[in-house]
Amino acid sequence: MSRSSLFILLFLFGFVAQTQAQLAKPELARAEALVRSGKAAEAYAMLAPYEFDHSGNPDFDYWFGVAALESAHPDKASLALERALSVNPDFVAARLDLARSYFALGDLERARVEFGAVLAQNPPTPARLTIERYMGEIDRRTKARRTTLAGYLEGVLGRDTNVNNATSLSSVNVPLFGLSFQLAPTS
Repeated sequence: MSRSSLFILLFLFGFVAQTQAQLAKPELARAEALVRSGKAAEAYAMLAPYEFDHSGNPDFDYWFGVAALESAHPDKASLALERALSVNPDFVAARLDLARSYFALGDLERARVEFGAVLAQNPPTPARLTIERYMGEIDRRTKARRTTLAGYLEGVLGRDTNVNNATSLSSVNVPLFGLSFQLAPTS
């Protein structure tokens, strides 16, 4: 193989590798636009193939989590948003959406904790009002789940003619062993 052929081959290999790397990047700006335009399911489908390779990137995890939450995948959303917060604990938007995903999963106590953490950061008024609505719903659901004690009373009237629980027969057969027992007349 000549030197120029080797150079061309290496150039083509580098070009293909660079193209593959560019293709392997998720389009986060497009996913964000889809979520904001109400097409979260489309954004989720677009980002889902990249979850394994890009988990740990807080921007990817956030938009993947929001797309998952808005397209009825709160389990995936909570995992992705937890990853985003593990890298950047001050990511308030991720914390708010994590609280919403816990709420959607029915984990009301964890949702309450996360909503409380967001409230402590003094969010804008629209976010505060949304959080207060969620907290009110959590309180309502928690009251409905409280443990109650209930009981019932039952009574029966009747007459028992066999007070001593004995048989009226004078012998009892046990077929398994092929035996027959004679009972005492007083039993």
